Amino acid sequence: MPHAGAPLSASLALPLDARGVVVLAHAGQSSRLSAPSRRLARRLERAGIGSLGVDLLTRPEARVDAHTHHLRNDVQKLSRRVIAAIDWLATQPETYRLRIGIYGAGVAAAAALEAAAERPQQVAAIAARAPRLDRVRWPVREVRAPTLFVAGGGLGPPSASQRRAAPVMRGESWIERVEGAERPDVPDPTLEKITRCVTRFLVARLTLPARLHPAVAG
Repeated sequence: MPHAGAPLSASLALPLDARGVVVLAHAGQSSRLSAPSRRLARRLERAGIGSLGVDLLTRPEARVDAHTHHLRNDVQKLSRRVIAAIDWLATQPETYRLRIGIYGAGVAAAAALEAAAERPQQVAAIAARAPRLDRVRWPVREVRAPTLFVAGGGLGPPSASQRRAAPVMRGESWIERVEGAERPDVPDPTLEKITRCVTRFLVARLTLPARLHPAVAG
């Protein structure tokens, strides 16, 4: 996928008669070719939603970052690349009519929120797993798109940090609590729960009738 700084590795998958498309944003150890990303892309495709898996670091950057870990934490750089993915989808004949969602975890989720704040008319839904809100530069309250925060935790009341994970936003927001969701090495049963709730949320928001959709209603 072209980008002003350097070409980004990306994979577009569209079912027949797609009803929406989701940018699957990856940074650091995560990759668009990872098993969790492929699982989510397959679930979305079965529900009639396409996916654009994007590695937010170029291959040379990823090699450097494997030792330094500094590039994966540059949310400003990563958010510009999420925006590039959104803008690219808006120009492609197969996707320009589709509603766009974003999914990311950790710092990639923070980048997704920044991108959504800068592209309020294009982004229709966001799913953010354990987002690093401390690294978001734009005020999260500027995000208009309905947002699902997938947070870790058990069965007790939400912690203060989890409550802060769904700050006051211009758009609606929800917290889905999945124990272990904040871990970088998510075990398979937890990953399955995350995949189900993210798919359910994104499919529901991207296939709303136009008259009920927040991005259309303004």
